[in-house]
Formats: sequence, structure tokens, C-alpha cells
Amino acid sequence: MVGAFASPAFADPILFGETSIDFHGVFGELESLDSEDFGIPVVHLGGKLAIRSTESGLGLQIDGNFNGFDLDWVDPGLPTGGKMFEFGGAAHLTYTFSEALKVGAYLGMQRHHSEFSGDLLGYLSLDIDVDNFFYGFEVIAMPRADLTVYARANVINPGDLTFSITDGIDVFEESGPLDDISGLHIGGGFRHRVSDRWTVGGDMNYSMLDFYGDLEWSTFDFSGTLAYNFADIPLSIMARVGYLRYDFSLDGWGSAHEDGMTALIRLTYRPGATPAGADGVLFDDYSLFGGNN
Repeated sequence: MVGAFASPAFADPILFGETSIDFHGVFGELESLDSEDFGIPVVHLGGKLAIRSTESGLGLQIDGNFNGFDLDWVDPGLPTGGKMFEFGGAAHLTYTFSEALKVGAYLGMQRHHSEFSGDLLGYLSLDIDVDNFFYGFEVIAMPRADLTVYARANVINPGDLTFSITDGIDVFEESGPLDDISGLHIGGGFRHRVSDRWTVGGDMNYSMLDFYGDLEWSTFDFSGTLAYNFADIPLSIMARVGYLRYDFSLDGWGSAHEDGMTALIRLTYRPGATPAGADGVLFDDYSLFGGNN
């Protein structure tokens, strides 16, 4: 989110953006496995590019993201090895009403990929791909020059599921649409620039997926952030800690939940200048792997 961390010295560029890398994780105890401790470290790479009209208020923002981890990072002793990651992007059509208000409509896609091999599968390996499409609306408001408030809401529409099994010679592959599965996401937060160098903030998100009317899966998280903007280079560093809850509900079986804590360190590089006010703030995406991107 560029404008939240930028210096008060602005220009009026037509093109601006940012790239980022972060390391984050989810930690806690699995109550369903007798309070077994778990930790999932994730790497994230992302980039955003925005182009704007200085006359009409219209603009376009393009995002790209990658989040992933290796099962060896979770526990090198697991009997099954593999990787889980997602990659995708979004296009935002934006309109700036004033330096205090910008709105957007967006459409995006994420592909979730999982691959497994090892002792439990014998000589077999298994790959699973799921495509998720999402579309919604978003808003950024700056009631004061040092305060940014934002919110978004979108529908999640899973597309195709593809899985393949191979024994090293032959490959069995099946794919098809994920009908009767739907979901939604709502989220928001704020950033307050307490000085030219320091920014504090908070975020809250809720996501839900309904599977065939029988299984409901949801996540809820909230977090706090602290960011430092370096003086001589266009680089900022942000730390985030938060709480995460997963809920599961299956008709005829009951419900369960798991709680965890999240932690993140992110480096963001922003070459060039940014527009003043809300126009210079880039919209975030939300990922179940990585939180706000």
C-alpha cells in the first residue's frame, strides 16, 4: 500500500508502483491432533503497477503475486514431501474522486498448486491444481493527510480442479469444473503515519467457502503493523503480527476450529514518486496464504 508509507513529498506521475518480498508464517497448536504444535513458513513475492489519467480520474492497477512453501520447511521428518503454492494476479479499474477518496472494481485469478510424493504414496506422485476467480469492489479514503482507511468485498468463484497421478512412466489426469462451490471475502484496515519515517496500522479479514451446501470453511484474522520508511532509498520495512482462526462445519458431523498466530517481515521497494492523497495509494489483494498483499 504505497500511499500509507510514502514520504509527504509528492509529485504527479502517470505511472507508479512497487515490488515486495516477505517471509511470514502461521504458528499454533492443532486441537484436532491433541494440541500438536505446528508452524508453516511462507515466502511471498509481489508487484503492483498503476497507470492514471491526470484529467479524467480513471486509472488501472495490475497486480501479480506468488506465495508458497515446501513441506520440508514445516517438518523435515514428514513421511510425505511436497510443495504448496499459489500464484496469480488482479486487474483493478479505479476512479479518483478527490485526494481524499478513490474507489475500484477488480477481477482476479489465483491458481493453488499442491504436489506430494514420498513414503506414504510409495512410488507415486500426486499433483493438484485449483483455479479461483474473484471479483469485487474496494475503496480508499484519506480523511486526513496522515490517515488512510480502506475496505474491500469480493465474491470467490472456484473454477476448475485438475489432479494427476504418475508412477514415473504413466500419467493419469482428470479435470473438471467445481460447481456448487461459492465464497466471499470482506476486509479492511487503516494506516496512520505518525512521522515521515514511521507508520502504524491494523487489518481485519473474513473469508468463507461453501461446498455443495454441506461443508462450510471460513477464516478470520486481525493484525497490527509497524513500518519504517528509509530516508535515502525508496525502501520500507514492515512487521506484522496477528491472530488467525479457521472454522469448519459439516452437516451431520458437527464443527471444529483451529487458532493460530501470524508473523510477517516485508521489504517493499517503490521507485519514483507517487501522486498525492488517495490517488497515490495502491489497492491490496488478500490471500489465504499471505494475508494482505
